[in-house]
Amino acid sequence: MPPSCCWAWWWVCSARRSRTPSSDPYAVDLVALRRIRPDVFSILMCLEPAAAAFAGIVVLGEFLSPLQWLAVASVMVASVGATRSQEPIAEPVLD
Repeated sequence: MPPSCCWAWWWVCSARRSRTPSSDPYAVDLVALRRIRPDVFSILMCLEPAAAAFAGIVVLGEFLSPLQWLAVASVMVASVGATRSQEPIAEPVLD
């Protein structure tokens, strides 16, 4: 039986691994949102479904059906269209 310190280390590593899939991408998105313009950020966010589909092909060997590709394209087109049709945000006036 391994010493108790090994079990403690195992629990610490397990807790980190269980938190990583949700918290790390969210933190990266927040950092990016602070550094780039909101319209550019929204375009990049609408590319995420395509990036996830590509990662599924490369990493997992999964392939999407034509209907699923149509859904990914629809989300991307709708996001870009919504972003491009917005009126520009006025710059705040400093007194």
